[in-house]
Amino acid sequence: MDTLGGPRPSAATEALAPVSGDFFWHHPALCQLALPVRASSKGSWSRDIGTAAVTISAAGADAPPMPTGRSLRLLLIHLFSAAIRSASPVIDVGESPAALSRQMGLDIEGQKLRELSEQYERLAAAKIAVSIDGKASFTVFDGRGKARAAGLEWRPGIRLNSRFFESLTQSAVPLERAVVAALTDSVMALDAYAWVAYTLSCPQGSLVVPWERLLRQFGTAAAKMDDFRPAFEQSLQQVSAACPSVSLVFGADGVEVRQGGRDVRRARPVTSATPAPHPAPPQAPAAASATAASDADLPALPDMPAPEAERFPAIADRPAAGTDAPIDPDDDSAAELAGATLVGSEDGQVVRNGLAQKVSLKSHLTGLRQVIWLQRRSGNGEVVIEVTPGGRYDPENVTVLALEPIVVQIVGGLYARDFERVAAWANVNRDLIDDFWHGQIDSLEQMASRVRKVPAPGWR
Repeated sequence: MDTLGGPRPSAATEALAPVSGDFFWHHPALCQLALPVRASSKGSWSRDIGTAAVTISAAGADAPPMPTGRSLRLLLIHLFSAAIRSASPVIDVGESPAALSRQMGLDIEGQKLRELSEQYERLAAAKIAVSIDGKASFTVFDGRGKARAAGLEWRPGIRLNSRFFESLTQSAVPLERAVVAALTDSVMALDAYAWVAYTLSCPQGSLVVPWERLLRQFGTAAAKMDDFRPAFEQSLQQVSAACPSVSLVFGADGVEVRQGGRDVRRARPVTSATPAPHPAPPQAPAAASATAASDADLPALPDMPAPEAERFPAIADRPAAGTDAPIDPDDDSAAELAGATLVGSEDGQVVRNGLAQKVSLKSHLTGLRQVIWLQRRSGNGEVVIEVTPGGRYDPENVTVLALEPIVVQIVGGLYARDFERVAAWANVNRDLIDDFWHGQIDSLEQMASRVRKVPAPGWR
């Protein structure tokens, strides 16, 4: 199999202006497949790949057509991120297209601003529904038949369906803001990056995804493998250039996504609470030629059986029954955001807003093979962290580490090499651990932006 080399020569893109926060957030269903590029004359579009399905419906013959293209993708990412940041399904998009573009960090005017305005109006007048793993679908929002308020030429807000909003807060996938900025001119590269980010958020980490499945996820109904594969590879190369911490391996059987690419240089341990400065957004290589991402509508595909669980893991892990991390029995999955899972609360329910008693940090955030569990102070005990081999909290298989005066194992046991790496991670992230322990972290977004990965083996 071939592993991507260093970043390719890049072409200028319309970069997103700096906006507060390092991450956007996306829904896992919309990360697993390509959305339409052009509107269908049928007034509706759908795609079902077994593990995810999406349906988009326009209001009717006299209403705006379906939303499509790059603006659809960027708008959804912006709306979902705004909902996560505000912890509310009601999203204020501003009083004009220019205000919306500023919110999104887009430095655009003229035709591109008109395109954004048109696509937002299409989106606000449409219905979008999603489903995960073949379960019943639920609506993202439904604007059909909802006219603008009298005298208004612009819809200043959108309300997400409450059930979808709950699903989003439980399972949102983090997208690096700088990477999205670098890929904003390429529809297929945006889709490819969302898929890469989703794949890395799965508990099992790296896996090989067959080309045939990728064709069903991201190709057109009429696309041939000989056309699709080179175009999708080119889009993945754009992702690799914009996000060098990801390693993509191409082979005859498919594509493997790995965290920690070939030229990742991890930082040495630091004790300052001040985050390291963020690099300027990278630029992506020139967009691929049009083979697989042709500007044609993407009609519905036939149903696809769900793949084996061990190859395509579920969106979120559920702690084992009877553990110290109870889950609301009415929920389908644990509350997960950016690879950090909230579990436990005073009444035994999943915490929707604010902090929980425990937060799990998965491998793609920490760089460790194990899952780290941070917890809030209970009584006057010393600061500790917990370590499990997987995303499930199993009290029978937990290692507890005390951090004072040095990192020591007080319950369970890790192999020496694993202990050294976990201890190094704990030292690098001591300020984060202490702040969570003392209840000084307000959100998972704040948590995810502060996590530092473990130093590379052998650092001095």
